[in-house]
Amino acid sequence: MKTIFKFLALLCLATSIAIGSSTFIVSDQPAFASMGSTGGGSTGSGGGGGGGGSSSSGSDSSSSSDSFGPIDIIALIFLFIYGTIKGTEGICLAHHLKRQYHSAYLTKFGLNPKVTPAFGLFTPNTTIKNFEHLLYKLNIKLDNPDGDLDTNFTEVYAQAQYLYSQILREKYVNHHYSPKDLKKYLDKNYYKVMTKEIKLKVSKGTIDETVINKVNVVKYAKLDENLIIVKLDVIGQDREVQFNKNFENSFERNRWSDYVIFGKNKHGQYKIINLIYGEHFHLNGKDFNHQAGLSKYKYKEKKI
Repeated sequence: MKTIFKFLALLCLATSIAIGSSTFIVSDQPAFASMGSTGGGSTGSGGGGGGGGSSSSGSDSSSSSDSFGPIDIIALIFLFIYGTIKGTEGICLAHHLKRQYHSAYLTKFGLNPKVTPAFGLFTPNTTIKNFEHLLYKLNIKLDNPDGDLDTNFTEVYAQAQYLYSQILREKYVNHHYSPKDLKKYLDKNYYKVMTKEIKLKVSKGTIDETVINKVNVVKYAKLDENLIIVKLDVIGQDREVQFNKNFENSFERNRWSDYVIFGKNKHGQYKIINLIYGEHFHLNGKDFNHQAGLSKYKYKEKKI
């Protein structure tokens, strides 16, 4: 009987973890270049376990294998709660978009992120390939911009990129410096992603210098009245300087492209909900995943 109970408890645990593993994830993978250069970033986790043996035999051995002590129960309860919390993150995201941007885009698909690919649009650290596959799967087609399109979000993008690089410099010399000014331009979920990235970059001895001169809207698609996906072509200067690598892995470029999801709140202000980095992903100056860029212009980059 104890063996059956233990099996059922482990089955419930596995189910809760499976649900939780498919929801919104904030990555621990550092990303380099301009803000949100996380396309192609990936995370991994690993674990190990061990077992013990017993020198007893007969009925004593059988009794030992069927034992289900207080520590086992506490561990199962803790992991079950953790899995349940992870499983509700997707639902929380849907309600957050509805509350902040009056958007019911996710809720119309249902609130189970495990069977709703639309949740993937809002997951950070997504590659271009995966993001474009999601667009195809969701039948989202980006059109050429017209004269009626409100393009105020381009200024939000430019200001956020510049402020991000300035905060990164301040954080490098003063670890207590707060990046809270980014909240003006970033949705609260993406703000959490960027603050974690800033800490990782500082720990790697990396700073950015990003100044944007012009942002062109190449394509766009409205998910609803207040959520929009745009494909941007950007002209400016983006420099990554590696202090801990004798500057050997530092690089710069003057043109790049991104996918960005913006939300317009009740005050008419646009905020960046997700940014899918559109050029080669760099980790410490190295081309990490060789993903092709979005820009129709030839990709150019040079070492400093």
